[in-house]
Amino acid sequence: MDQQENEQQENQAEQLENQVNRLENQAVNQNSVQNANEYSQNPSQNQQQNSAYSQQGMYQQNVQGMYQQNSQGMYQQNGQGMYQQLRVINVYPPEFGKEDGMLGSEPQAPTKNSLSMIAFALFIMGIAVLLSQQLISTAVISYWPQIVKMDWYLWAITGFSMIGIALPVFYFLTKRLPEPKKEEVIKLKPLQFIMIFFICTAVMYITNFFSVFLMFLITLLKGGNLLDLNPLAEILIDSNLILRVLYAAVIAPIIEEIIFRKLLLNKLRKYGDVPAILLSAIAFGLFHMNVSQMFYATALGIIFAYVAIRTNAIRYNILLHILINTMGVVIAPLATQQNMIFSLIIVAWVFTCIVLGIVLFVVNVKKIKLYRAYKPMEKKSGYLLNVGTILYTAMCMAMVVAQIVAS
Repeated sequence: MDQQENEQQENQAEQLENQVNRLENQAVNQNSVQNANEYSQNPSQNQQQNSAYSQQGMYQQNVQGMYQQNSQGMYQQNGQGMYQQLRVINVYPPEFGKEDGMLGSEPQAPTKNSLSMIAFALFIMGIAVLLSQQLISTAVISYWPQIVKMDWYLWAITGFSMIGIALPVFYFLTKRLPEPKKEEVIKLKPLQFIMIFFICTAVMYITNFFSVFLMFLITLLKGGNLLDLNPLAEILIDSNLILRVLYAAVIAPIIEEIIFRKLLLNKLRKYGDVPAILLSAIAFGLFHMNVSQMFYATALGIIFAYVAIRTNAIRYNILLHILINTMGVVIAPLATQQNMIFSLIIVAWVFTCIVLGIVLFVVNVKKIKLYRAYKPMEKKSGYLLNVGTILYTAMCMAMVVAQIVAS
């Protein structure tokens, strides 16, 4: 394990050194490095540029001619020539996410307009999904009303709207928007994956308790049936098991991970890890458009996004998503329909996952690494107060309110 960590540190050091070499060979701005010889021949200029680099979050050269990143999150070269990480929170290097032809140019802070374009693509995707479902339902009711009563109908219309509408629409709307170059995939060890799985289950159950409590308050104040606020309740009870497994436990996790943790998250990474994780998770939660799923989907979206960013892959997210959905829409409904013993087993499983997940999170929380953008967006309000985000949020919340009113 120590050998693997050393290899990872060596890889990080090599990547950092390559980035530094590019900085040496390119003119960034008046405060940038002109070349390596000027540093060794002019100590006073070295000191001045060190100050400029420290203020901008860039790499600064020490007296021995070695580079280290400043106190916002730095790598320092030790006596053995190895880079060691000094802080958990780091700054993405200025070359992060640039095309080869852009290397050396002064990086620009991401703008509110670019974020609005991403969110507007989500809004168009949501509208397209809702319209397609409505048009298909209207046509089926008009010409083939007997199909509506079949147990595969709702799964089929939902699957078509996600595979045939949501994914291609969002892809084509965002394919020209810039995103970071593909980074090397970091593999998770089996034990790490199991640990993340239990943290996910704990988060899911805890936030689901909150959702159920909120739904109970709504029905208490408004009247009606609690199950009416959960669009999956009737489907899970009456639908075909094979179709339930095929869509809810396989197709939906794959499509949702591609949209929210591949396409969307890659576009948001230039804003830094925290904005990218939170914005993609909130978008994922809102997209469910119902009270029962919105909160735990957002919470799980935070974990899924972090895993995707740190591993540079969505394969682990897809597997986690499949396992979570399988427990929620396949195993739990089946167990509770059997007898009291199976129900007690499910209850024991839930509380075991909650306790184990909390313990694992507390033990490993200090290992979390979050990188900031080299140049963050100037106004923090721009993350939420932009046209695209407002439209997308308003659309999703309007559907939530409409469901509550209709229940």
